[in-house]
Amino acid sequence: MGRSWPSFAHEECSEYTLVRAENGTIVDRLLPPEYLNATFDNSDMDDIKLRLQPQKRLVQNCWTCTTCDYHLNATQEDGSVRNFHFLEYSGTRQLAEDIFRMRLLINAPTMHLYGISYGTTVFSTYATIFPTFTGMMVLDSCAPPDPDGYGQVISGAKGMNDRIDYIIYSCSARNIQEPGSCPVEDMRQCFGDINNVLIDGGFVPGVETQPILKTFLLVMFNNVERAQEICDAAAEGNEEKLFELYEELTPSLDGPAESRQFDGYDPRSKPTYETDVYDNPEYEILSGFGQVPLLMVNAQDRSGPIYDEDRFAMETIEANAKYTGAGTGAPGSYFFAEYITSFYWPKATPLPPAGNPFITGKEKMNAKQYCVLFRVVIMEYNTNAFGTKRHTNSAFLSFVASTAIY
Repeated sequence: MGRSWPSFAHEECSEYTLVRAENGTIVDRLLPPEYLNATFDNSDMDDIKLRLQPQKRLVQNCWTCTTCDYHLNATQEDGSVRNFHFLEYSGTRQLAEDIFRMRLLINAPTMHLYGISYGTTVFSTYATIFPTFTGMMVLDSCAPPDPDGYGQVISGAKGMNDRIDYIIYSCSARNIQEPGSCPVEDMRQCFGDINNVLIDGGFVPGVETQPILKTFLLVMFNNVERAQEICDAAAEGNEEKLFELYEELTPSLDGPAESRQFDGYDPRSKPTYETDVYDNPEYEILSGFGQVPLLMVNAQDRSGPIYDEDRFAMETIEANAKYTGAGTGAPGSYFFAEYITSFYWPKATPLPPAGNPFITGKEKMNAKQYCVLFRVVIMEYNTNAFGTKRHTNSAFLSFVASTAIY
């Protein structure tokens, strides 16, 4: 993998306080002091505003960093000097432009594109800006095509809430069909109990609890005969027993879905997640294990940066109240964690809506150039207690989009 510079990974761009040994090696990361006094209650305006302060400090320190090589003074044709800031020109649009430059270097007339997850943002941006040089394109597990920051995070919170509600419904529906076939009497209460055990155990709501809750849901789907055991441990507040079950049953989730298996894929090829970056052995820690670059790219890509603490808090409270996640608070925590990306960011450079035919003033995208694959997860009734089965084969609905998505 090649080396890129400047880098997102700097101590000034981390919300953590880093503890170093005498030789300078990082030995620990300490949470911001505000987090020690926070209750992480997304219904409490003061607590939400308290948790905004580390982000405000991070943005100020990172943008004004004098040792990060973020400033470039470029002499223009008329002799004037223009200053460019790295954090204004390191988003997805610039990545798409780099791909275009690579196309020129290899003398390819068009680029055929296959993007997964964030890759769908990269390649839909490329196709929008350079439609003439786009061949066939496949997008799997699509990111939102509209750069509206608030719209993205509120729809994400709603989607998470809908999934949790559907899981609860599937258990209840099975019991209606076959009384007693679902081993958990009150799935909604079970989710809330697991969430409470995690918070009482010191896990940071949202940032740390959300992935664990998600894993527990998958574990319960894959091991329906053990679901009541998990819920009982949570109801008793037995953290030790709960995590014994977690460690025992999580390996049942190993193995990617068949649709994600293809030869030659190496997840380490993602620069923002690379653990061994040339000449920067601390990259993994300084980048927050990949999260710092991701958040900085999102901040540049999304429209509508937010600077008002009161408004931020009120919108978080509204999202948390509307999408409760069966009492887990997971959607509200997701909303806060994603929305904070745009908080206090000095200057966003939003992406064009995917498929916008007017972004370059050139020809419109041909319909055949914008083929979108939406993954449909099939849930079918069977003899399992939940009445559902997790498929390794995903079904896909493909269609060719029109000139513009919206």
